[in-house]
Amino acid sequence: MDSGYTLWKDEETRLKGYVVGGVCTEADCLVEATTRFAELFDIYLHKLDIRNPYRTLGIGTWVEEGRVYFDIVQHVKDEQDAIDMCIERGEKAYFDIFKNKSVYL
Repeated sequence: MDSGYTLWKDEETRLKGYVVGGVCTEADCLVEATTRFAELFDIYLHKLDIRNPYRTLGIGTWVEEGRVYFDIVQHVKDEQDAIDMCIERGEKAYFDIFKNKSVYL
């Protein structure tokens, strides 16, 4: 993992579509805090298990200013759905998988 990664519960590779965060509260730790990283990873695996009836959810991670962030994210196929979900959830951006870039609102 460098700038970010998404672990999908179903372990399928997604080559297109959009990723929207904000399914639950984010958490973060220092990049160097390997023990805390492992703890957060386990916590988010558990959150994913209890919130994932549709198999469209995953654990999203990204690195910003020396911290690793964790979030439960959702895959959607339609860009307008991604925009609507971002607005509803108060998210600043969604990720376009095909273009490999964040799209800020």
